[in-house]
Amino acid sequence: MKVNYEFKYLTPEWICRARRTTLFLEVTGLKPSKAQTKATEKLIEVVRKHMPIDHLTVLKLKGELFILNEPYGDQSKAMQALIAEGLSVIKVPTNLSIYCGRFNNQIGALPWTTSFLISAKPTITSWYIEQRLNLANMSAPAWNTQ
Repeated sequence: MKVNYEFKYLTPEWICRARRTTLFLEVTGLKPSKAQTKATEKLIEVVRKHMPIDHLTVLKLKGELFILNEPYGDQSKAMQALIAEGLSVIKVPTNLSIYCGRFNNQIGALPWTTSFLISAKPTITSWYIEQRLNLANMSAPAWNTQ
């Protein structure tokens, strides 16, 4: 039996992912960017020196470039190394993270990925986004609920 590939988007994992993506973009005001600029490449290379690149998304707000990186495993040392290099690194609350690798709909389950929103330097824009994410997390539904 041939299954239409598009049906996968109707599974609980994809329904939750679509909800989280919408919520993340609404809360942060960020917009996806397809532009592959030298600034984007440079930022990605700095991040790559310290943490694995996975589920990468390039975003912008008010002309400021951000990358959303969602690697697997503990990245606490990598996060500190990026901050030491002068980058702005926001650990996105799980309930607002877009990808959330390794879906599990059990109550209290956690994804295997952690989301980091990274920009070239701390700015009022990155501070604003972090505050908005933390505030929204207080009322956001659990990451794995529809």
